[in-house]
Amino acid sequence: MIFVISGLSGSGKSTIAKKLSEKTGIEMVIQYTTRPIRPGEKNGVDYNFITNAKFRSMHMLTKEHFNVATNEVWSYGLPHLNDEKHYITVLPPRSIQLLKNKGKEVVDILIEVNDEKRFERIAQRNDNQCVQEIKRRDKDDKKIFKNYKPAITFVNNYD
Repeated sequence: MIFVISGLSGSGKSTIAKKLSEKTGIEMVIQYTTRPIRPGEKNGVDYNFITNAKFRSMHMLTKEHFNVATNEVWSYGLPHLNDEKHYITVLPPRSIQLLKNKGKEVVDILIEVNDEKRFERIAQRNDNQCVQEIKRRDKDDKKIFKNYKPAITFVNNYD
């Protein structure tokens, strides 16, 4: 079974997934990405940061590509998993649907947060995201999540 946490940027999904993994002992699966590492992030902890060439050569369970404000394409992918174990990970709705289409047992949990709190959290990250990228991601996230119907919804307006 794969417990998947999803939500708009700044909803706390990565923090919640890490805490769930720590409290339950269920392995946290770290995605691969081609995006630049942000201040404070650690390779192999927050993401597995790899080159575009390496990403293209890897076989993964899910792969997604996002056009960002700098006209770059950032790719994200989930490695193959042992079907005999339980996992926790963070994914967007399209990747969740890909997992379901592949017959994976998925419990998808949406973290909802009001916009004011999300933007406050994004500002506190101090991760050097440009304003255009924050706005682009918010707009795209709202489209991506518009018709998403998770198994569980959790409201996280507090720390």
